[in-house]
This record gives sequence, structure tokens and C-alpha cells, in this order.
Amino acid sequence: AAFLEAAGLETDFAVACEPYRERDWQEAFRQGFEPVAVGGRLVVAPSWWEGPLPEAATVLRIDPQMAFGTGHHPTTRACLAWLVARAEAAAGRPGSLLDAGCGSGVLAIAGHRLGFAPVTAVDSDPVACATARRNAAANGAAVAVVEGDLARASLAPAATVVANLTAGAILALLPRLLAWVAPGGRLLLAGILAEREREVAQAVAAAGGRPRRYAEEAGWVALECVSPRERPE
Repeated sequence: AAFLEAAGLETDFAVACEPYRERDWQEAFRQGFEPVAVGGRLVVAPSWWEGPLPEAATVLRIDPQMAFGTGHHPTTRACLAWLVARAEAAAGRPGSLLDAGCGSGVLAIAGHRLGFAPVTAVDSDPVACATARRNAAANGAAVAVVEGDLARASLAPAATVVANLTAGAILALLPRLLAWVAPGGRLLLAGILAEREREVAQAVAAAGGRPRRYAEEAGWVALECVSPRERPE
């Protein structure tokens, strides 16, 4: 009490103790992870789900482990819906796909199931890469998972690039992200808080990327960007 008084802190409070009850946090997480439908075509379901699923949907079985990407976050849903739209616009032959910062691999796996090929996924986190490889194998998806620093990774340009990161990471990696977009291709930047949308959009425009807002949900924004390089004649 003397220490609290000397620090100018309140001393008039009560302390209560109660037994700690063990809890299976992994099981608690699993109970809260249910299938989610995205883009009118995809359903992301946990690998352990035993309940009913829509028969006509393309089902992705994902076990995220410690990696990001279950389909429930607004940024992941926006990316999945964008991939569906890209695939449909290309009549099921959308070309190559690069998932920059792949996490659980859900976007790359969705890309494979939607007809993108070849599909490459890159992440600097070895746990995320291992998780993405397991999920790709479980879904029969041909995805080349590359473990490496995105700031140094040497990757071939792709017709479609998706980067579900953060505004700070996007700004730091922007020259590389744009360089990975093949001439005439498209890039989706997601994981951007609404208050930083203008900052990111201005940086993309300054680099010649022609950004436009693709989606906004719950304070999260996704920007679609056109390749700064024109398609060869």
C-alpha cells in the first residue's frame, strides 16, 4: 500500500482469489471456427468440420494452426471474393497467381481451385509456410510455397497478385509488390485500416499503380491496383 501511495495510485480496492480452471484453448478455438461462404462460390471450412456443407460450393478445408487465414476476417473475405471475380472474368482461365504473405495458404489454395495456374505462395514465417504446405496437400492444391523474406524474395511476375498484409508492410514492400505484377495484371492490397487508405493509395498512384477501392468492411479496406506496366502489344 505504501508503494501505491508513493506512486500516487489508488489504494482503496479489494483483492479476491479463485481457483484457476484448466481450459482446452485449442478446443475452444475449434468450437468457434465454423464454415464461412465467400463470393457466392467458395466455402472455407475447418479441416475437422463434420457438419453439412453446400453441395454446389467449392469447399476449402483449412487448419490454420498458428497462421492467419480462416476466411472469417474481413480482409481474407475480400481477397477471396476478388479471386472469385477474377476467375469468373477470365472464364475460368485466369493465369498465374502469387500470394504474398500467404499465412495458412487459404488464398493460394482458393486460387488453385478457381483455376489459377501456376500458383505461388510466399511467407517469411516458417510456421506459416509449413501450415500452408499441409493445407495445400490436404486440398490437393498445386501450390509452390516459398519461405523467404518478401523484401528479398526473387519471384516471377504473375497475372494476379494478392497481398493481405498491413498498411505498413505494404508501403515498405510496394516497389516489389508492383514489380511482381505482370504487364496488364492486377494486384489486390488488403489488410489496410480505413484511416490509412489514402496514404497507401497515394503511394500506389505515385508508383504508377492506379489504385481503386475494391472493398470496405468493418474499417478494413482492400485496394485493387492495375499494373504500372502495360501489356505488350
